[in-house]
Amino acid sequence: MDCFSNCIPGWKLGAVKMSKGGYVKMAWNQDFANQKNAIGKFAHSLNTWLKHGFWRNGRIILAMVTAVVLSIMPLSMLYADDQGKKVKEQVGQGLTMETSEDETIKQGLREGEVKEQTEAERNKVAKLLSPYLDNLNISGGISGGWFDTTKPGAGNKENNFVLSNLLFDISSDISGGVAGFEIGLGGVATPSVLSSPDKALPVFDIEYAQVNLKPVSSILLEAGLLRPNSGYESTYTFENPNITVGALASQQPYNAVGARFTYLYKDDLKFWAGMYKHRLDDDEYRIDDVSINEYGQPRSLGAQDSSSYEVGANVSVNGMGLDLYHYHLNGLRYLTGMVVDYTIEHLHGLKSLYLALNADYWRWTNNVEKYFENKGSPGVALYIVPSLERFMLPVRLEYIHEGGSRIYLDSTDAKDIYAVTFTPTYNLLCNVYVRAEASYVYANNGFEDKEGRLSSNKYSFAIETGVKF
Repeated sequence: MDCFSNCIPGWKLGAVKMSKGGYVKMAWNQDFANQKNAIGKFAHSLNTWLKHGFWRNGRIILAMVTAVVLSIMPLSMLYADDQGKKVKEQVGQGLTMETSEDETIKQGLREGEVKEQTEAERNKVAKLLSPYLDNLNISGGISGGWFDTTKPGAGNKENNFVLSNLLFDISSDISGGVAGFEIGLGGVATPSVLSSPDKALPVFDIEYAQVNLKPVSSILLEAGLLRPNSGYESTYTFENPNITVGALASQQPYNAVGARFTYLYKDDLKFWAGMYKHRLDDDEYRIDDVSINEYGQPRSLGAQDSSSYEVGANVSVNGMGLDLYHYHLNGLRYLTGMVVDYTIEHLHGLKSLYLALNADYWRWTNNVEKYFENKGSPGVALYIVPSLERFMLPVRLEYIHEGGSRIYLDSTDAKDIYAVTFTPTYNLLCNVYVRAEASYVYANNGFEDKEGRLSSNKYSFAIETGVKF
């Protein structure tokens, strides 16, 4: 009780007694009960109400206390409700965090399962392809340079920068050589000594794509878009000793869709036979204004819709190679030819001297020859390639008797074609080269200048660099 006396000055609590009526009686000291004091007046009034009028005024006090309590209760309830919401939010956040953690764990498990499945699928594919991938080979080449010519013909270009070759060769054989494939991607834009450098870029395409099957060591089956065995120069000229395509090679067959069978007899002799239908070059062997049809319109000939077949043999004796081939374009014309090549090592200070002779004979078929003055055209090309350590001096000499066949040049006056090409080459590395070239072609009235005037002489110049890989 002493705490009250310490809190309020003049307040001293006396003895507390219970009256017969049950209410409290208090004793006050004189200072506290002094009515002159403001606090005393309040205490005196309160004491009077308690002694004489509790039942009358006490109800008022009770009502006031009740009102205060009732006014405080909603605020307390609102506070308690607000605190409950906060607790619920905290609990919910905790549950959300726990749920999020559970989802993260589940997501990680799912990703792990997907990764394992993907890895398993990759392993299956790798296992399936491993026989090919173990023997996968990538090779090819890229070359380009400046080309210039005279007498390009009306509407054609005299000179141009040309990306002459772009080729990626991808090949593989299953262990043991039972099966395999070869794919060539890229294109070629190299002109021949008879044409002009009109194309600056090759058309990037599937150049060849074939599946190879070798059920026994002596039999090879090829199917797909195939390169021909007939002819000498490669279509992809970075593989040739000269920059431009030769006059004789300009009419040799290009790639076509079909199948080929090859029989290998030991290592020195093989025979092949192939059949083809669709040709890669839509304009291959196309010749315009052959005749006048029944409607008075010029008639053209082409080989795009013509089926064809090829047979040939290759033999190697004492380092000398011999190829014999026959390529027949049904309903149009056919080619019979041969290639002989030989290399002499260490001749008079030279590292090597390579020699090759290519002879071709083109002939129109019986139902077409009536439209031309001559039914055939023989030709020959001689390749001489002396080599030093890094320097080569390839020379190509050509002669074609065209008569009036119009097989090589669309001119009835160009009875004979003479061509010489000289291509000095320097090998910066074994697979990087720089070379220049000059060529001359003579054919009576066989060429035209840009104004369409006829000419018998044509000169061409080129400089090219290339990389083989």
